[in-house]
Amino acid sequence: MPIHRDGEQCCTNSRGRSDSSGAPGDTIALAPATFTDAGVEDTHTATINWGDGTVEPGTVTQGTGSGSGSVAGSHAYAADGNYTVTVMVIDDDGLFGSDSFQVNLTTANVGPTANAGGPYTINEGQGVTLDGSGSNDPDSGPSPLSYAWDLDSDGQYDDATGITVTLPIQPDNTSFTVGLQVSDGLLTATATATVTVNNVAPAADAGADQMFNEGDTASFSGSFSDPGSVDTHTIEWNFGDGSAPVSGTLTPSHTYPTAGVYTVTLIVTDKDGGVGSDTLTVTVQAGAVQTIFNLSARPKPNEVFLTWAPVAGADSYNIYRSITPGGPYALIAGGHVCDYCAYYNPGLTNGVTYYYVVTSVSGGSESLSSNEAGATPQARSSRSRR
Repeated sequence: MPIHRDGEQCCTNSRGRSDSSGAPGDTIALAPATFTDAGVEDTHTATINWGDGTVEPGTVTQGTGSGSGSVAGSHAYAADGNYTVTVMVIDDDGLFGSDSFQVNLTTANVGPTANAGGPYTINEGQGVTLDGSGSNDPDSGPSPLSYAWDLDSDGQYDDATGITVTLPIQPDNTSFTVGLQVSDGLLTATATATVTVNNVAPAADAGADQMFNEGDTASFSGSFSDPGSVDTHTIEWNFGDGSAPVSGTLTPSHTYPTAGVYTVTLIVTDKDGGVGSDTLTVTVQAGAVQTIFNLSARPKPNEVFLTWAPVAGADSYNIYRSITPGGPYALIAGGHVCDYCAYYNPGLTNGVTYYYVVTSVSGGSESLSSNEAGATPQARSSRSRR
């Protein structure tokens, strides 16, 4: 009883291929196999040995009064390999015929996966490490993966290699896309990520506080820093006295015609609208009233003795006291007149430190406070009384 293939096709799989190859998980089906038998009245059964240890009955189709027919069957394989499939047809008298064919199963490589990480957000003046990743197709085996980066968005993965890449310091705010290509040696996968670089406002420094007499010209010297190394900047000074602002320089000059305390503001603005500012205080004192800078204090039992150099043209002096360094101070003597300027402050508590400032008064105008001087009265020791 010969069994033969229909033409040259012995089988088909569930994907519709008319060949003897496939992949694990494919359902392999006979094409079908056919047989002939001279005993036209014989009936037949069939078995299919799929070559992986599975033997199953085949489905026999036979015309009435005909010794020919076909055998159908299908099977899913679990693993790669070359399998010999044998179809056996047995008639009702126990005679049989068989034929075999090969099934070759090979896992298809569907390629790796890629992940460029991110999105990444940094400030200008900073760098960033791109942290990519990739994975193999689990059916393709442990192929080593390689990583290549497109850092300039030109579509070419030729800027850097490796699973992680460090971008250099970014000099300006921007946003761009980086790409990662992962290869298993045969197939590649790509992924992209966005890098956003934020603008940072400049940091301004207006300089130290200053003191002048009215009518004097004040000179300023400001500075600023900006991590955006390619930024451009505008500079503006506001002198706090109602005059028009001055732009374009870090070292302006300004004359204050009237005594007072003024807040000077330096404003630096970068090209992206980031603003940094700083202030200083300018103290302008009346030209005829001089501030005292040499006040000294000497303790005595239950009193403090103050001395200072007289101010030319001063009408009188005001003496202020506090028990806290830096004040606030209370007026303890007003309109004090002296040529050799000294003042005794009696009735104090020994062991307590007292702090003093003195102002000069001329034509009804009071100067700024002098330097602070402090002293701590102490009781006279028994030795000093002998």
